[in-house]
Amino acid sequence: MFFLLILAGILSFHDGAFSAEKAKPLTFDVVVDKEVDERFFGRENFLNLLDEIFKAASSVFEREIGRSFEINNIRFVEPPPETREKIFVLIDKTKIWIQFALIDKTEIWIQKEFYDTRSDKILFITPNRFTYKSSPKLINGSAPDEKLLLVHFPLFENDQSLITLLHELGHTCGATHDNDNGTNQIMHNMTTLYLSFDDANRAIIKRNCGPGK
Repeated sequence: MFFLLILAGILSFHDGAFSAEKAKPLTFDVVVDKEVDERFFGRENFLNLLDEIFKAASSVFEREIGRSFEINNIRFVEPPPETREKIFVLIDKTKIWIQFALIDKTEIWIQKEFYDTRSDKILFITPNRFTYKSSPKLINGSAPDEKLLLVHFPLFENDQSLITLLHELGHTCGATHDNDNGTNQIMHNMTTLYLSFDDANRAIIKRNCGPGK
């Protein structure tokens, strides 16, 4: 009996050590559009929001996939003019000018300037929404490749920023849109506030970005 207790303790220790090794955090370099200083009424307010959203996203990802998040570096940058395009929308018959980040040119700029990193992912955050040059459709974020996430953080929609971050991270880990199980999945291509991945995409994400990767 005593031997079995000792053996159980050894197995428990090894299992815990192995789990700890597999659960190495997913690391990020965060590149932030300096416009957040103005849009969020100061950098401190934005950093508080980023901390809140990142902790929430890390908690969801650890529960769903088995890994937490860790930020290695945060840089505030001025995106070059070619990554911007000014358009206007009519609000109450008044022209309101808004800047939008162009995904294709933003992607090229970030790959050139910031891909020399040991972090697993690069997260670019802007207070502007995105559009492709070839399409007028506006979106909350994009994942051009397996390393880069482009995410729009609106001022008063923290829940949407959280979902967008997890959704685009899912894409970088190989997940695709899941429109067959209703809107209660993170990878649905419509707005959702549900914090779970569908079974198929969860398996893909675990394979590409899960414990041990």
